[in-house]
This record gives sequence, C-alpha cells and structure tokens, in this order.
Amino acid sequence: MGSMVGLLHTHVCEPADPNHCDRIIRYVAGVWGQFYVRMGRHKLPVLTNENGTLLFGADYEYSYGRCDRLLEGSLVTIVASGAAVHEALAAVTETGINAEIIIASSPKQFDETLLQSIQKTQKYITIEDHNPMNGLGAGVNTFVLENGLRAELVANLGVREYQLSGQPAELYASANCGKDAVIALLQVL
Repeated sequence: MGSMVGLLHTHVCEPADPNHCDRIIRYVAGVWGQFYVRMGRHKLPVLTNENGTLLFGADYEYSYGRCDRLLEGSLVTIVASGAAVHEALAAVTETGINAEIIIASSPKQFDETLLQSIQKTQKYITIEDHNPMNGLGAGVNTFVLENGLRAELVANLGVREYQLSGQPAELYASANCGKDAVIALLQVL
C-alpha cells in the first residue's frame, strides 16, 4: 500500500468487508481518476452495526476519504483499515473496553468522523496489516498534526518486518499487529 500512497493523484482504498468492497468498486467505476483498491487474500465476514443491521447496507454510499464508526466509545479511538478492522473488533469485544472503532478506508484522506472521534477520546491507536510508516498510521498521524488535535498516540500497529506465508491469525501474531497486540495496549490504558 505504501508504494501506492506515494504516487501523486492516486487514490488508495482498502475495504473492510465484502459489502464495503462492493460500494468502493461501484464508486471507483463511476468517478474519474486513478485508484488502487487493496484487498487481502482471506475472506472477511460482513460487518454489522451494534443493532445487528448491515454496516455497509444497501443505502450506504461510499465517498473517497469517508470514515465510518463501527463502535461508539470514549476511552480510545482505534483507527483501522481492511482486515485489521476485524482484529480491532475482536479485541474490543473480548476485553469489553469502551473503545471507539473508526474504519478508515483510505490512508490519504479522512473526514469529520475521525476528527470528532479523536477530539472526544484524545487517544488513538492505528492498526493495519501494512507498514504503518507509510500507510494508515502515517496518514492518521499527519491528519492529527495538520488539524491541531490534542491527542496522545498510543501506538501505530502494523507490519514492520517481512513475513512468511501463513494463516491470517498466525501472520497477525507474528507481526504483533493483531487482536492480541490491541488487547495488550487496551489493558494498559
């Protein structure tokens, strides 16, 4: 992803579930410009709202840079993209910690949803299955600085070394950027 982030006039998107992917592809097909849509190899479950309805249902309209709130919370904002959204959700579900999860499908542009969440919690964690130095982590850190937000960065979780092939859970554990890494951070807040 980082290679594509560095290209000027290229929009980078990473869907969090199959329905999100469908809406992003429809958006990309209908607008002018260069796009890179990043998708992992493993199947992702469909995300639902806290009331059980589809998060990215039939009425959902994607726009570039749109951020979506998956869970409301007040202790910390967890900003995630792609499959890492499911790792963040599993961690918050397992610990019961009052964290807000924001899905950021683009590492290059964010909206008011992310701004308001970080203003509210004043702490944030980013999680991605890519290098945070030029992916989502770097993008959110820049966004926080450019908007003059007063927030404590708890961590930018991501892949910091080349990984071998394996099952998603094994790879997240090996890279220390999955559910267990999020749980370890949440437990010290």
